[in-house]
Amino acid sequence: MTSVWKSLYQYSRQDVDLLSALVRQRIGLHYPDEKEDLLLERVFPLMAEHGLDALRDYYYFLKYDPQSEEEWERLAHVLTVNETYFWREFRQIRAVAAEIVPQFQRAAPGKQVRIWHAACASGEEAYTMAIALLERARFLYGEIDILGTDIDRQALAQAEAGVYGERSFRSIPTEILERYFISENGLRQTYRITDVVRRRVRFRRHNLLDDEQIRTLGLFDVIFCRNVWIYFSEDVARKVAESLYGALRPGGYLCVGASESLLRYPQWFEPVEQSGAFMYRKIPAAVQPR
Repeated sequence: MTSVWKSLYQYSRQDVDLLSALVRQRIGLHYPDEKEDLLLERVFPLMAEHGLDALRDYYYFLKYDPQSEEEWERLAHVLTVNETYFWREFRQIRAVAAEIVPQFQRAAPGKQVRIWHAACASGEEAYTMAIALLERARFLYGEIDILGTDIDRQALAQAEAGVYGERSFRSIPTEILERYFISENGLRQTYRITDVVRRRVRFRRHNLLDDEQIRTLGLFDVIFCRNVWIYFSEDVARKVAESLYGALRPGGYLCVGASESLLRYPQWFEPVEQSGAFMYRKIPAAVQPR
């Protein structure tokens, strides 16, 4: 944090702690003391737009003002890290398309297989799942529902538009890019996903901390919730893990990021390996360890 920022705005240690706790309670993001500067650098420009120079006033606005809902959406956008791209950590997606979805389709012919990409940001992961299933013609064997959710409306707007810049394609095979994307306005750096993929995925805004919202989504066979756990405090992570456990059908799978672990929740999930991909399977309630 530069001295310029500190000279422009009024705040105390207590003010930072209050705002951090409110952010954690509302959208689940954890900012410990060592990340104070990161939080403030993203908050101060929003304060300036409202003509506020005291952090406590911004805290009161977020907490008590009935018109603050729109501001929470803007705050969520600047605080969330929407770093994602096509074919990211593809091994899990390949295992779901090649093994897990066929297993569910064979076990219950005619039953819809449901896949949820939680915290999907701008949608690349969910579309990657759809492409992987299309490549294996799995949609011919039964109905598959792919849902992508995120708290950031701007990221979801991009997901629904299906238009991406070159950074989103840094890992995608060339033949997949050529088959499922069209250059936008003749620009090689910008591509629009084809309708054959886009119509396979639906998006909606969702807060992972809202239990009621999760219940309205129904039950899923596979849930992807990747590369977000590192931003959660332990109490928030436990709450999210329990909610996702409840959102899985019996025998369902939960996929997290390569650097993330849910081994601390053996009462809900057991680690399994599918085609070299590490993931977690829901433990039936009757056999949960005491």
